[in-house]
Amino acid sequence: MGSQDFVTGPYGHTFFFPDIMGCQDSVIGPYGHTFFFPDIMGSQDSVSSRTVYDNTISFSEIIGSQYSVTEPYGHTFSFSDFMGSQDFATGPYGHTFFFPDIMCSQDSITSRIVYVDTISFSEIMGSQYSVTGPYGHTFSFSDVMGSQDFVTVPYGHLFSFPDIMGSQDSVTSRTLYGETISFFEIMGSQYSDTGPYAHTFSYPVIMGS
Repeated sequence: MGSQDFVTGPYGHTFFFPDIMGCQDSVIGPYGHTFFFPDIMGSQDSVSSRTVYDNTISFSEIIGSQYSVTEPYGHTFSFSDFMGSQDFATGPYGHTFFFPDIMCSQDSITSRIVYVDTISFSEIMGSQYSVTGPYGHTFSFSDVMGSQDFVTVPYGHLFSFPDIMGSQDSVTSRTLYGETISFFEIMGSQYSDTGPYAHTFSYPVIMGS
């Protein structure tokens, strides 16, 4: 086509490079993701993604059929390309995310959890995420302490997510009085809460919040 080249990457990804701005190339990936390649000088395979919020995600080709991804707030994901129109990512604490075809101007992430419920992640501002849970709950994530994330739910509860090994969706809540409540997503539109004195509560979702 004259002004562009088509490139097939080592793991079967197909990109096309229009000739646009001298020292960089714009790349549209196979699923509508848009990347730009700064001056990469033939000796480097890192890729920076321009997101809708002007945050930067760095991609490095690492091993076999996957990518390692570090996003702007220090989380690292591994990507495997194995299913047509989506990518799967394994997060640093064993969480598995899948990226459907998300229209290149958006960085939403859908997480598959142990109960096959869905949590949608959107980058919002600074150093935190907004998260909408499967039952209409909205959480805010701040990356504050390296190996864990703190979550503030809409009613002012503060949760901490330790490294929970991917096969479990338990959440530990730090309450005002230092008591601990464990939350497990169970069924339909409610949560089961086991309180510090072995009381069990169920929370229906009453107003989408």
